[in-house]
Amino acid sequence: MVINRLYILQKMLQYLTFKKALIFFNAFFLLSLNCVLGQNDTLIVIDSLVITASRLPQRPIFVSPFLTPAFQAKLSQGTSVNDYLQAVPGLFTLSPDNYAQDTRITSRGFGARSSFGIRGIKIWVDEIPETTPDGQSQLDNLDFNLIDDIEVLRGPNAALYGNVSGAMIKISQKRLETLKNLIRFRLAYGAYGFKQAGLVLQKSNEKLSFQISYGYHGTDGYRKWSAFENHVANVRTKYRWGKSELTFLLNGVYNPKSQDAGAQTLEEVSTNPKEARQANTLYKAGENLIQGRLGLIYKFKGKQVYYQAKSYVLSRDFDNALPFLKAGKVKINRLCGGVYLEAGNTHTQSDHHWVLGADLQFQKDNRQNYDNLEGKTGELQLNQDEFYDDISLYALNHYKLSSRITGEFHLRISNIITQSKDLYLSDGDQSGTRSLTTMNPTLNLNYQLSPLMGSRIQFSTGFESPTLAELAVNPNGIPGFNQALKASSTRAIEIQLHIGRTQENYFDLQLFYIRGKNELLPFEIANQPGRFYYENIGKSIRRGIELSFRKKLSTRLGVLINHTQNHINGRDEITTIPGIPEHTTQLQLVYNLNDRLLMKYDNSMVGRIYLSENFNNPTPKYLIGNIQMSYLIKKKAATITLTAGINNLYQSDYYNNLRINANGGRYYEGAPGRNGWIRFICDLDT
Repeated sequence: MVINRLYILQKMLQYLTFKKALIFFNAFFLLSLNCVLGQNDTLIVIDSLVITASRLPQRPIFVSPFLTPAFQAKLSQGTSVNDYLQAVPGLFTLSPDNYAQDTRITSRGFGARSSFGIRGIKIWVDEIPETTPDGQSQLDNLDFNLIDDIEVLRGPNAALYGNVSGAMIKISQKRLETLKNLIRFRLAYGAYGFKQAGLVLQKSNEKLSFQISYGYHGTDGYRKWSAFENHVANVRTKYRWGKSELTFLLNGVYNPKSQDAGAQTLEEVSTNPKEARQANTLYKAGENLIQGRLGLIYKFKGKQVYYQAKSYVLSRDFDNALPFLKAGKVKINRLCGGVYLEAGNTHTQSDHHWVLGADLQFQKDNRQNYDNLEGKTGELQLNQDEFYDDISLYALNHYKLSSRITGEFHLRISNIITQSKDLYLSDGDQSGTRSLTTMNPTLNLNYQLSPLMGSRIQFSTGFESPTLAELAVNPNGIPGFNQALKASSTRAIEIQLHIGRTQENYFDLQLFYIRGKNELLPFEIANQPGRFYYENIGKSIRRGIELSFRKKLSTRLGVLINHTQNHINGRDEITTIPGIPEHTTQLQLVYNLNDRLLMKYDNSMVGRIYLSENFNNPTPKYLIGNIQMSYLIKKKAATITLTAGINNLYQSDYYNNLRINANGGRYYEGAPGRNGWIRFICDLDT
């Protein structure tokens, strides 16, 4: 399948801009290779902490990604990725309880345009892309109870990860080679019919490790017509021999029910926040899906060079019902995948670390829109195949310029071809093709001010092509792609000061200034509420500050304080970009008694959020608090963990999902009041 997609290589050479970029890349590659061949073999010993999101080694005082602490996984309720990301400076999450809309994540304003799911942010899970090649991310196939840690690399950086890189989120489950031999049972219950069950079987030895898991998650929902049911299964296997290892990843999800209660007006949400919108119940709004994904990762690590090859293929059948008649039922059959090749020199061997790679990605969606006859499938209104193909080449370089100064220079070139093939020809053939060629550099300069203090200045670029779903909705009603949509691009400058060498004690300050062009924003049409269309809004500008402070106050008590301040404008820098809080602050206290008793008390303060571009209808500021506690009981061959939590401790009135630029003032989805949950885990040694 992937080999058949290599026809893109022939098309790429038709573009003069790509030829020029390829010549530049080859020159850059030869320069990198010359540096490698000319370097001496003196061993440079540095106290380095390898952060995989940055793809190159970094000293602790130069750490740019945010790494979630280990206790986060132990105390998370396991309902969404929001539990892990709420304490990351610069990030803001919505929609933890509307599973039909899925989690929505914003980083420095990127991703705010999403009407459902995640846009503008790249996500990997266990080193395999979770984000589809065209830039869409849904996390309904994850068992959040299996997450071990998350790394977040904020800001646009297309040189590292290509299309849709407003931020990079790398989600990792427990490393297979570190697994203990055990069987795990998990049960959880909570408010609004929340229930979970899980089973894990895992074994590991010197050569072979494997983990098989199944997880169920269901809820009746806080609002009417917001029930959810999900089944997730995983098989992970790693085989090691000599200097090589091969990892096999199999994931499947069956989601028979995700009801969408819809958004409310301010009057409606103030009167009865639990009520569903009448049209949503009438037209049975929501979604269901079945998805399977297979991934393979091969790695070889030699004395001087490492190689790795990754590939995956994903199949997804998705049905969606929107709350209106005309073309209100959507069926998407998706097949996508990719091959990722990479080589680099092994770390700590020289003053120059390098990585060279190539990404080949493909995606095919068959989209069919039918009339929605109050939940039943009506007449066919649209039938088209949509293709997205992406080939990228990249080179990453890290230089030690002196005992105090290091620098990085990265470069990626990408060629993207999107195509629609109209299969509903009664109204004419609306087929079409689009292409995009980009070259994105990144430049970093790091200066060590003292043994505990480092500074960094970075210039980076990013780009984002519209997703197939965004291209496929045309406000003029014509099938085929909306040819008026353009790809967006960004240029960013970032300054960082980092004090500290560990994840337990540090102070981090980041300032950013980002200019954008052709940014996308959604809007609704009055007779089709719930279907969002998209338009470019010209130039945008983002300015902000992100502060993070973590301190271990004693052997048992730690504190985390984060603050983010945003000033973001769009529409040629005249209006605001809605959906982004003016500021957020997190305060978190953690108590750990010999890893047996673990407690976390966190508070989030969120500033005003504008819901439309004209600075009208801002949400009020709010404060929410949560508390979680776990207790470990060890027996001879069994370990029992009891975990409980209380959400919205202060019974705050706020909105946990907002639909920006919505028609008729239907922006709001009310959050549940104070509610609790409890979980039981039993590990049996085998």
